[in-house]
Amino acid sequence: MKHISKDAYIDTSSSLVLTLSNEAREKKAKGIKVIDATIGMLLDDEGKLSSFPLMNKALKDAVTLDNRKYSTVRGNALFHKNLINWIFKENPKGINKYEYAVCASMGGSGALTLAVRNYVDKSKELLIPDIGWGNYSALAVECGRTVEKYPLFKNNKLDINGIKESILKSAKKNKRVTLIINDPCHNPSGYSLNKKEWEELVNFFNKVNKQYPLTLILDVAYMDYSHDSRIYFKTIEKIKAQYLTLVAFSASKTLSVYGMRLGALIALGNKEDIEDFKLCSAATSRAIWSSPSAYLISAFNIALGDKKVYPAFEKYRLSQTKLLENRFKQTRKFFDKLIKSETLPYKEGFFLTYKVKNANKLADSLKKKNIYVLPMQDKYIRIAICSLTNLK
Repeated sequence: MKHISKDAYIDTSSSLVLTLSNEAREKKAKGIKVIDATIGMLLDDEGKLSSFPLMNKALKDAVTLDNRKYSTVRGNALFHKNLINWIFKENPKGINKYEYAVCASMGGSGALTLAVRNYVDKSKELLIPDIGWGNYSALAVECGRTVEKYPLFKNNKLDINGIKESILKSAKKNKRVTLIINDPCHNPSGYSLNKKEWEELVNFFNKVNKQYPLTLILDVAYMDYSHDSRIYFKTIEKIKAQYLTLVAFSASKTLSVYGMRLGALIALGNKEDIEDFKLCSAATSRAIWSSPSAYLISAFNIALGDKKVYPAFEKYRLSQTKLLENRFKQTRKFFDKLIKSETLPYKEGFFLTYKVKNANKLADSLKKKNIYVLPMQDKYIRIAICSLTNLK
Protein backbone atom coordinates (compact mmCIF):
# COMPACT_ATOMS: atom_id res chain seq x y z
CA MET A 1 0.00 0.00 0.00
CA LYS A 2 1.43 3.35 -1.08
CA HIS A 3 0.61 6.67 0.50
CA ILE A 4 2.11 8.89 -2.18
CA SER A 5 -0.39 10.73 -4.36
CA LYS A 6 -0.81 9.62 -7.96
CA ASP A 7 -0.25 13.25 -8.87
CA ALA A 8 3.06 13.56 -7.00
CA TYR A 9 5.81 14.94 -9.21
CA ILE A 10 8.96 12.83 -9.50
CA ASP A 11 11.70 13.60 -12.03
CA THR A 12 15.19 12.36 -11.16
CA SER A 13 16.66 13.65 -14.44
CA SER A 14 16.31 17.28 -13.34
CA SER A 15 18.70 16.67 -10.41
CA LEU A 16 21.40 14.92 -12.47
CA VAL A 17 23.74 17.91 -12.31
CA LEU A 18 23.60 17.93 -8.49
CA THR A 19 24.16 14.16 -8.35
CA LEU A 20 27.24 14.40 -10.56
CA SER A 21 28.63 17.35 -8.63
CA ASN A 22 28.15 15.58 -5.30
CA GLU A 23 29.95 12.52 -6.65
CA ALA A 24 32.86 14.69 -7.82
CA ARG A 25 32.99 16.45 -4.45
CA GLU A 26 33.11 13.13 -2.59
CA LYS A 27 36.08 12.03 -4.69
CA LYS A 28 37.88 15.31 -4.02
CA ALA A 29 37.35 14.78 -0.28
CA LYS A 30 39.19 11.46 -0.61
CA GLY A 31 42.17 13.21 -2.18
CA ILE A 32 41.41 12.14 -5.75
CA LYS A 33 42.22 14.71 -8.44
CA VAL A 34 38.95 15.60 -10.14
CA ILE A 35 37.86 18.05 -12.82
CA ASP A 36 34.29 19.06 -12.01
CA ALA A 37 32.70 20.89 -14.97
CA THR A 38 29.09 20.47 -13.80
CA ILE A 39 28.02 23.22 -11.42
CA GLY A 40 27.30 26.79 -12.54
CA MET A 41 29.01 28.79 -9.80
CA LEU A 42 31.79 31.24 -10.57
CA LEU A 43 35.00 30.38 -8.72
CA ASP A 44 38.14 32.50 -8.58
CA ASP A 45 41.53 31.14 -9.61
CA GLU A 46 42.09 29.76 -6.13
CA GLY A 47 38.93 27.69 -6.35
CA LYS A 48 36.98 29.87 -3.91
CA LEU A 49 33.58 31.37 -4.60
CA SER A 50 34.03 34.66 -6.42
CA SER A 51 32.19 37.44 -4.62
CA PHE A 52 31.65 41.21 -4.72
CA PRO A 53 33.41 42.71 -1.66
CA LEU A 54 30.62 45.21 -0.96
CA MET A 55 28.10 42.35 -0.89
CA ASN A 56 30.25 40.49 1.64
CA LYS A 57 30.13 43.54 3.90
CA ALA A 58 26.39 43.98 3.30
CA LEU A 59 25.70 40.39 4.37
CA LYS A 60 27.42 41.14 7.68
CA ASP A 61 25.71 44.51 8.15
CA ALA A 62 22.28 42.97 7.48
CA VAL A 63 22.58 40.60 10.45
CA THR A 64 20.16 42.45 12.72
CA LEU A 65 17.22 41.47 14.91
CA ASP A 66 14.95 43.52 12.68
CA ASN A 67 15.83 41.34 9.68
CA ARG A 68 14.64 38.24 11.48
CA LYS A 69 11.09 39.53 11.10
CA TYR A 70 8.83 38.52 8.21
CA SER A 71 9.25 40.53 5.05
CA THR A 72 6.24 41.82 3.16
CA VAL A 73 5.01 39.22 0.65
CA ARG A 74 6.41 40.96 -2.47
CA GLY A 75 9.42 42.50 -0.72
CA ASN A 76 9.64 46.08 0.47
CA ALA A 77 9.31 49.22 -1.64
CA LEU A 78 12.99 50.09 -1.24
CA PHE A 79 13.97 46.74 -2.74
CA HIS A 80 11.61 47.35 -5.68
CA LYS A 81 13.11 50.79 -6.29
CA ASN A 82 16.71 49.60 -6.01
CA LEU A 83 16.15 46.62 -8.29
CA ILE A 84 14.49 48.72 -11.01
CA ASN A 85 17.37 51.20 -10.79
CA TRP A 86 19.80 48.30 -11.15
CA ILE A 87 18.06 46.70 -14.13
CA PHE A 88 17.70 50.04 -15.95
CA LYS A 89 21.02 51.51 -14.81
CA GLU A 90 22.22 51.98 -18.40
CA ASN A 91 19.00 53.61 -19.61
CA PRO A 92 17.14 54.99 -16.56
CA LYS A 93 14.54 56.78 -18.68
CA GLY A 94 13.52 53.50 -20.34
CA ILE A 95 11.30 52.47 -17.43
CA ASN A 96 9.16 55.62 -17.89
CA LYS A 97 7.45 54.05 -20.92
CA TYR A 98 5.93 51.30 -18.79
CA GLU A 99 3.84 50.59 -15.76
CA TYR A 100 5.80 48.14 -13.62
CA ALA A 101 5.80 46.09 -10.44
CA VAL A 102 8.22 43.80 -8.62
CA CYS A 103 7.76 40.63 -6.60
CA ALA A 104 10.70 39.24 -4.62
CA SER A 105 11.16 35.48 -4.87
CA MET A 106 13.20 32.52 -3.71
CA GLY A 107 15.95 32.81 -6.32
CA GLY A 108 15.51 33.02 -10.07
CA SER A 109 13.71 29.66 -9.96
CA GLY A 110 11.07 31.20 -7.72
CA ALA A 111 10.63 34.08 -10.16
CA LEU A 112 10.11 31.64 -13.03
CA THR A 113 7.60 29.69 -10.94
CA LEU A 114 5.56 32.86 -10.36
CA ALA A 115 5.58 33.52 -14.10
CA VAL A 116 4.61 30.05 -15.25
CA ARG A 117 1.89 29.51 -12.65
CA ASN A 118 0.17 32.80 -13.46
CA TYR A 119 0.79 33.33 -17.18
CA VAL A 120 0.30 29.86 -18.68
CA ASP A 121 -3.16 28.27 -18.46
CA LYS A 122 -3.40 24.84 -16.84
CA SER A 123 -2.72 21.99 -19.27
CA LYS A 124 -1.60 24.56 -21.86
CA GLU A 125 1.90 24.92 -23.22
CA LEU A 126 4.89 27.01 -22.29
CA LEU A 127 7.32 27.65 -25.15
CA ILE A 128 10.93 26.98 -24.19
CA PRO A 129 14.14 26.68 -26.24
CA ASP A 130 15.00 23.22 -27.57
CA ILE A 131 18.37 23.54 -25.86
CA GLY A 132 18.19 25.25 -22.51
CA TRP A 133 18.17 24.93 -18.74
CA GLY A 134 16.69 21.52 -17.93
CA ASN A 135 14.62 22.88 -15.07
CA TYR A 136 12.33 24.84 -17.41
CA SER A 137 10.53 21.63 -18.36
CA ALA A 138 10.48 20.31 -14.79
CA LEU A 139 9.10 23.58 -13.48
CA ALA A 140 6.32 23.73 -16.09
CA VAL A 141 5.24 20.11 -15.62
CA GLU A 142 5.26 20.42 -11.82
CA CYS A 143 2.96 23.44 -12.25
CA GLY A 144 0.56 21.33 -14.33
CA ARG A 145 1.56 22.90 -17.66
CA THR A 146 3.00 21.29 -20.77
CA VAL A 147 6.01 22.41 -22.78
CA GLU A 148 6.62 22.92 -26.47
CA LYS A 149 10.10 23.67 -27.73
CA TYR A 150 11.19 26.24 -30.28
CA PRO A 151 14.41 25.81 -32.29
CA LEU A 152 17.09 28.11 -30.93
CA PHE A 153 19.83 27.58 -33.51
CA LYS A 154 20.11 26.64 -37.16
CA ASN A 155 23.50 26.20 -38.80
CA ASN A 156 24.96 27.46 -35.51
CA LYS A 157 23.17 30.82 -35.80
CA LEU A 158 20.07 32.11 -34.01
CA ASP A 159 17.05 30.59 -35.76
CA ILE A 160 14.79 33.65 -35.75
CA ASN A 161 12.46 32.23 -38.39
CA GLY A 162 12.11 29.01 -36.43
CA ILE A 163 11.32 30.96 -33.27
CA LYS A 164 8.68 33.01 -35.10
CA GLU A 165 7.03 29.92 -36.59
CA SER A 166 6.86 28.24 -33.19
CA ILE A 167 5.29 31.33 -31.62
CA LEU A 168 2.61 31.58 -34.32
CA LYS A 169 1.83 27.88 -34.03
CA SER A 170 1.49 28.08 -30.24
CA ALA A 171 -0.58 31.28 -30.40
CA LYS A 172 -3.07 29.79 -32.86
CA LYS A 173 -3.33 26.58 -30.85
CA ASN A 174 -3.72 28.19 -27.41
CA LYS A 175 -5.19 31.59 -28.37
CA ARG A 176 -2.29 33.09 -26.40
CA VAL A 177 1.44 32.46 -26.14
CA THR A 178 3.97 32.52 -23.32
CA LEU A 179 7.64 31.88 -24.03
CA ILE A 180 10.92 31.88 -22.16
CA ILE A 181 14.06 33.43 -23.59
CA ASN A 182 17.24 33.11 -21.56
CA ASP A 183 19.45 36.06 -22.51
CA PRO A 184 22.17 37.20 -22.28
CA CYS A 185 24.72 34.42 -21.65
CA HIS A 186 22.29 31.64 -22.53
CA ASN A 187 22.58 28.46 -20.49
CA PRO A 188 24.05 26.18 -21.84
CA SER A 189 25.36 27.65 -25.12
CA GLY A 190 26.84 30.96 -23.98
CA TYR A 191 25.01 32.78 -26.79
CA SER A 192 23.75 36.37 -26.42
CA LEU A 193 21.34 38.06 -28.81
CA ASN A 194 22.61 41.20 -30.51
CA LYS A 195 20.79 44.50 -31.01
CA LYS A 196 19.49 43.62 -34.49
CA GLU A 197 18.11 40.25 -33.35
CA TRP A 198 16.29 41.78 -30.40
CA GLU A 199 14.80 44.57 -32.52
CA GLU A 200 13.44 42.02 -34.99
CA LEU A 201 11.93 39.91 -32.22
CA VAL A 202 10.38 42.84 -30.35
CA ASN A 203 8.71 44.06 -33.54
CA PHE A 204 7.44 40.53 -34.20
CA PHE A 205 6.14 40.13 -30.63
CA ASN A 206 4.22 43.40 -30.98
CA LYS A 207 2.66 42.15 -34.21
CA VAL A 208 1.55 38.85 -32.63
CA ASN A 209 0.22 40.62 -29.54
CA LYS A 210 -2.29 42.54 -31.68
CA GLN A 211 -4.15 39.26 -32.22
CA TYR A 212 -3.10 37.02 -29.31
CA PRO A 213 -1.88 37.94 -25.81
CA LEU A 214 1.90 37.41 -25.81
CA THR A 215 3.94 37.17 -22.63
CA LEU A 216 7.72 37.11 -22.75
CA ILE A 217 9.44 35.58 -19.73
CA LEU A 218 12.98 36.93 -19.96
CA ASP A 219 15.38 34.93 -17.83
CA VAL A 220 18.28 37.30 -17.11
CA ALA A 221 20.04 35.10 -14.54
CA TYR A 222 23.49 35.69 -16.08
CA MET A 223 22.88 39.25 -17.23
CA ASP A 224 25.67 40.84 -15.21
CA TYR A 225 28.30 38.58 -16.81
CA SER A 226 27.62 39.91 -20.31
CA HIS A 227 29.70 42.55 -22.07
CA ASP A 228 26.56 44.41 -23.18
CA SER A 229 24.15 43.28 -20.50
CA ARG A 230 21.12 45.55 -21.07
CA ILE A 231 20.48 45.21 -24.83
CA TYR A 232 16.85 44.10 -24.35
CA PHE A 233 16.03 47.03 -22.07
CA LYS A 234 17.63 49.49 -24.46
CA THR A 235 15.61 47.91 -27.28
CA ILE A 236 12.25 48.31 -25.54
CA GLU A 237 13.08 51.93 -24.81
CA LYS A 238 13.55 52.47 -28.55
CA ILE A 239 10.65 50.21 -29.64
CA LYS A 240 7.81 50.20 -27.10
CA ALA A 241 6.80 46.65 -26.20
CA GLN A 242 3.03 46.27 -26.55
CA TYR A 243 3.13 42.81 -24.96
CA LEU A 244 3.84 41.84 -21.34
CA THR A 245 7.46 41.33 -20.28
CA LEU A 246 8.21 39.34 -17.13
CA VAL A 247 11.87 39.66 -16.14
CA ALA A 248 13.19 36.82 -13.96
CA PHE A 249 16.11 38.26 -11.98
CA SER A 250 18.59 36.21 -9.96
CA ALA A 251 20.54 37.89 -7.16
CA SER A 252 22.02 34.43 -6.64
CA LYS A 253 24.08 34.91 -9.81
CA THR A 254 24.58 38.70 -9.85
CA LEU A 255 25.85 38.83 -6.28
CA SER A 256 27.19 35.26 -5.97
CA VAL A 257 24.80 34.24 -3.18
CA TYR A 258 23.72 31.02 -4.90
CA GLY A 259 22.57 29.09 -1.85
CA MET A 260 20.88 32.03 -0.15
CA ARG A 261 18.06 32.20 -2.72
CA LEU A 262 17.02 35.72 -3.63
CA GLY A 263 15.45 36.67 -6.93
CA ALA A 264 12.55 38.69 -8.26
CA LEU A 265 9.98 38.80 -11.02
CA ILE A 266 9.56 42.20 -12.64
CA ALA A 267 6.51 42.95 -14.78
CA LEU A 268 6.63 45.62 -17.51
CA GLY A 269 3.33 46.36 -19.24
CA ASN A 270 0.17 48.44 -19.13
CA LYS A 271 -1.75 49.50 -16.04
CA GLU A 272 -4.25 46.62 -16.15
CA ASP A 273 -1.47 44.04 -16.57
CA ILE A 274 0.44 45.45 -13.62
CA GLU A 275 -2.55 45.51 -11.28
CA ASP A 276 -3.22 41.85 -12.15
CA PHE A 277 0.45 41.04 -11.58
CA LYS A 278 0.48 42.57 -8.12
CA LEU A 279 -2.47 40.44 -7.07
CA CYS A 280 -1.44 37.11 -8.57
CA SER A 281 2.25 37.30 -7.67
CA ALA A 282 1.42 38.13 -4.05
CA ALA A 283 -1.11 35.29 -3.80
CA THR A 284 1.23 32.71 -5.35
CA SER A 285 4.17 33.82 -3.22
CA ARG A 286 2.07 33.63 -0.08
CA ALA A 287 0.90 30.13 -0.97
CA ILE A 288 4.34 28.70 -1.83
CA TRP A 289 6.99 30.38 0.36
CA SER A 290 4.90 32.82 2.42
CA SER A 291 7.40 35.70 2.22
CA PRO A 292 10.93 36.28 0.90
CA SER A 293 14.04 36.67 3.05
CA ALA A 294 14.04 40.01 4.87
CA TYR A 295 17.75 39.47 5.55
CA LEU A 296 18.75 39.07 1.90
CA ILE A 297 16.52 41.91 0.75
CA SER A 298 18.22 44.14 3.31
CA ALA A 299 21.67 42.97 2.15
CA PHE A 300 20.74 43.75 -1.46
CA ASN A 301 19.53 47.21 -0.47
CA ILE A 302 22.75 47.88 1.45
CA ALA A 303 25.01 46.61 -1.36
CA LEU A 304 23.31 48.20 -4.37
CA GLY A 305 21.01 50.82 -2.88
CA ASP A 306 23.41 53.68 -3.50
CA LYS A 307 24.16 54.43 -7.17
CA LYS A 308 27.62 55.62 -6.09
CA VAL A 309 28.65 51.96 -5.75
CA TYR A 310 27.79 51.19 -9.39
CA PRO A 311 31.29 52.05 -10.68
CA ALA A 312 32.84 49.70 -8.09
CA PHE A 313 30.50 46.91 -9.14
CA GLU A 314 31.20 47.62 -12.81
CA LYS A 315 34.92 47.24 -12.15
CA TYR A 316 34.27 43.94 -10.37
CA ARG A 317 31.89 42.80 -13.12
CA LEU A 318 34.42 43.49 -15.87
CA SER A 319 37.06 41.54 -13.97
CA GLN A 320 34.68 38.58 -13.86
CA THR A 321 33.88 38.72 -17.59
CA LYS A 322 37.63 38.82 -18.25
CA LEU A 323 38.06 35.82 -15.98
CA LEU A 324 35.42 33.96 -17.97
CA GLU A 325 37.11 34.90 -21.26
CA ASN A 326 40.34 33.34 -20.04
CA ARG A 327 38.50 30.26 -18.76
CA PHE A 328 36.85 29.86 -22.15
CA LYS A 329 40.23 29.77 -23.89
CA GLN A 330 41.63 27.27 -21.39
CA THR A 331 38.50 25.12 -21.58
CA ARG A 332 38.54 24.92 -25.38
CA LYS A 333 42.21 24.02 -25.39
CA PHE A 334 41.66 21.25 -22.84
CA PHE A 335 38.33 19.77 -23.94
CA ASP A 336 38.83 20.04 -27.71
CA LYS A 337 41.37 17.25 -27.31
CA LEU A 338 38.85 15.08 -25.45
CA ILE A 339 35.67 15.98 -27.33
CA LYS A 340 36.55 16.30 -30.98
CA SER A 341 33.36 18.04 -32.00
CA GLU A 342 31.73 21.39 -32.81
CA THR A 343 30.34 23.63 -30.08
CA LEU A 344 27.16 25.67 -29.95
CA PRO A 345 27.81 29.37 -30.75
CA TYR A 346 29.50 30.72 -27.61
CA LYS A 347 29.85 34.45 -27.01
CA GLU A 348 30.11 34.82 -23.24
CA GLY A 349 28.93 33.46 -19.92
CA PHE A 350 29.22 30.48 -17.61
CA PHE A 351 28.81 27.55 -20.02
CA LEU A 352 30.21 26.03 -23.21
CA THR A 353 28.41 23.17 -24.96
CA TYR A 354 29.68 20.57 -27.42
CA LYS A 355 27.44 18.91 -30.00
CA VAL A 356 28.07 15.16 -29.85
CA LYS A 357 26.59 11.74 -30.47
CA ASN A 358 25.91 9.46 -27.50
CA ALA A 359 26.48 12.18 -24.90
CA ASN A 360 25.61 9.89 -21.99
CA LYS A 361 28.19 7.31 -23.05
CA LEU A 362 30.84 10.00 -23.56
CA ALA A 363 30.13 11.53 -20.16
CA ASP A 364 30.49 8.11 -18.52
CA SER A 365 33.83 7.53 -20.24
CA LEU A 366 35.10 10.93 -19.07
CA LYS A 367 33.89 10.22 -15.55
CA LYS A 368 36.13 7.14 -15.45
CA LYS A 369 39.01 9.60 -15.94
CA ASN A 370 37.59 11.71 -13.07
CA ILE A 371 36.36 14.39 -15.46
CA TYR A 372 32.75 15.32 -14.70
CA VAL A 373 30.59 16.96 -17.38
CA LEU A 374 26.84 17.27 -17.88
CA PRO A 375 25.24 15.27 -20.73
CA MET A 376 22.06 16.83 -22.15
CA GLN A 377 19.45 15.14 -24.37
CA ASP A 378 22.13 12.54 -25.25
CA LYS A 379 23.46 14.93 -27.91
CA TYR A 380 25.15 17.71 -25.96
CA ILE A 381 27.94 17.93 -23.39
CA ARG A 382 27.77 21.03 -21.20
CA ILE A 383 30.96 22.36 -19.64
CA ALA A 384 30.67 24.81 -16.73
CA ILE A 385 33.70 26.94 -17.53
CA CYS A 386 32.82 29.21 -14.59
CA SER A 387 34.06 26.68 -12.04
CA LEU A 388 37.10 25.27 -13.86
CA THR A 389 40.18 26.51 -12.04
CA ASN A 390 42.55 23.56 -12.38
CA LEU A 391 42.85 22.92 -16.13
CA LYS A 392 46.42 24.22 -16.29
